[in-house]
Amino acid sequence: MNTLSPVLVLIPHFNNPKGLEKSLASIVEKEILNVLIVDDGSNSDMLFKPEELNNKFKEHLILHFHYLKENQGIEYALNEGLKCASKENYTYIARLDCDDTCYHNRFKIQFDYLKSNPSVKLLGTQVKHINEEGEELYLSHLPLSYEKIKKAFYINCEIYHPTVMFHLKTVLDIGMYPLDFRAAEDYALFFEVIRKHKAENLDIILVDKLIDEQSISSRNRKRQIKSRIKVMRKNFYFGALPIYGILRSYVLYLLPRKAITRFNSIFKN
Repeated sequence: MNTLSPVLVLIPHFNNPKGLEKSLASIVEKEILNVLIVDDGSNSDMLFKPEELNNKFKEHLILHFHYLKENQGIEYALNEGLKCASKENYTYIARLDCDDTCYHNRFKIQFDYLKSNPSVKLLGTQVKHINEEGEELYLSHLPLSYEKIKKAFYINCEIYHPTVMFHLKTVLDIGMYPLDFRAAEDYALFFEVIRKHKAENLDIILVDKLIDEQSISSRNRKRQIKSRIKVMRKNFYFGALPIYGILRSYVLYLLPRKAITRFNSIFKN
């Protein structure tokens, strides 16, 4: 079996070994993949066991591990991963989060598209949102074209972080993930990317994204919305889309996560 050598899958980890194993188990490709797991200072009792992961997935994954001495946040973990990748001369970085799962050949599909469309530097996909029982909650309906994505970004981050594959050099040239937009580092980075480079979404579901009310992302939701508003202000111009985007974000800040999930379940399917 060949190795998809230009691609590195980057997975940050913090206190979620079961979720990590679940995500790794979902990666099924025709070619062997390199995967870098960056541990963001997990507690000793919540740290994965690298030898067990290597033995379990050695047939189709080459696992690499990097450890931060203390918990600093996903932005720092991701940037450490990018630094490691740059030293090994990878061309593309693909993202996946613990607890989220991939469809078969997800990475080959994205790699082939980027290779055939070299002007596209950032590529996402549609997702299916699921609950802890694996039941479908709702599907994404993200814009596909670069022009529509650029407009929609003034309202929301319309490229889902766990689905992306991007050119490593493009992100390194921009300056990697910013550290002053906590919990919205992807939105801030992608906004900078689409200013200068083409970005698209594939009109195919390649990732199942878990909606867990007890997850770190759910607990950090209000911080995330504050940071998103900060991103919107940084990129603001006086127009209908930016004004609507900021007002919408303030409304979302006031609503509980369960209400938003319920709304999406009713109106997005």
